[in-house]
Amino acid sequence: MAGTWSVAALPLDVQGEEGYKLFTASDAERMPAQVPGEIHLDLMRAGKMEDPSVSDNARTQGRWPEEHSWWYRTEFTLPAGFREHFRQRLAFDGIDLWGQVFVNGSLVGETKNAFSAHEFDVSSLLKEGTNELVVRVTSGTELVLPGRREGCSAASTRCAISINAACCANPHTPTAGIGAILSECRHHPRRALGGADRRL
Repeated sequence: MAGTWSVAALPLDVQGEEGYKLFTASDAERMPAQVPGEIHLDLMRAGKMEDPSVSDNARTQGRWPEEHSWWYRTEFTLPAGFREHFRQRLAFDGIDLWGQVFVNGSLVGETKNAFSAHEFDVSSLLKEGTNELVVRVTSGTELVLPGRREGCSAASTRCAISINAACCANPHTPTAGIGAILSECRHHPRRALGGADRRL
């Protein structure tokens, strides 16, 4: 599923299945996003942000993305016979940092650790033909206690349990994005549970 998705910015408190409904009804701009990728890179490609690694841009211009939730969206089609197998899972190498994953409008799970791979059983949600995958991503700002957000460095593990996964190279630019080898649907045949995985 790697390639060009779309991404839209919504308020930080837009989350969960109610947030998904707001996202689908929103007229917020959808801009192209590369997956695997990271939101600052997408914003730079769209001409909406200067390179945070240049001069003092990270401190003066690079912090506003952490005040939004970023809604990535794509569609995919299952191979013929894919749903006939025992189990289908969606696998992510990483989501930076707080991610909520939706398949065909249903919340299937969330992540709060950019350094871990995550898998979700989506057997009951996939359908023949076109399927929709939406991933809500934030830098984890909302996981920080309100009184401790002021001056919080993304490289500091004191801020929250998950903030330490943000941009270590530049502590003034907390990252948000979807990691390498974004996702795969894997299945095991009903008659041969030890069979090889098949990936999209």
